[in-house]
Amino acid sequence: MDAAKETVSNLLENNRQTKVKMILKCIVERTEIKTGEGIVKDAAFHSEQEVYIEGTDIDEMYMKMKDRVIENLTVFQKGQSGWRLRSIVSLDVFTAEYKPLKGSSYIPLPSCLASKKIINMQNEDDQCFKWSVTRALNSKEIPTVKELRQLAKERGLKGYSNLIKPNYLRN
Repeated sequence: MDAAKETVSNLLENNRQTKVKMILKCIVERTEIKTGEGIVKDAAFHSEQEVYIEGTDIDEMYMKMKDRVIENLTVFQKGQSGWRLRSIVSLDVFTAEYKPLKGSSYIPLPSCLASKKIINMQNEDDQCFKWSVTRALNSKEIPTVKELRQLAKERGLKGYSNLIKPNYLRN
């Protein structure tokens, strides 16, 4: 797996905003105790899916994925009584474009949450946090962002000017 590190790093270096997963495909074997017959089968050991974005340490991410694959292989060998690694067939690296949700995205609530008292304002701008707070602080009869805008004008609601729009989570 260390031999593939440079190739994987070069692939990712040019592809930011990417989800990555490694799968080590192997052939494992064991000897049946009762018959003495050798049993051979294919096995695959997966890493967790990682996200490669600006600022991600490629070496650290690769090490984490590699360690997870080796851990899964070790658990398989210990827990499956007698299986040994016979050979490695391939190390597959799967990538997919990573598109996080934006601040102005509206996602309808699942039906199990829709009946709860959850504020999920449907808006067409990047000020969903503003409208949710305004809605929470005012009458339950205000159903739309349009009516909230009117309320904000009437009552002179201010105090949102220092917010960065859209609001992103930061570490």
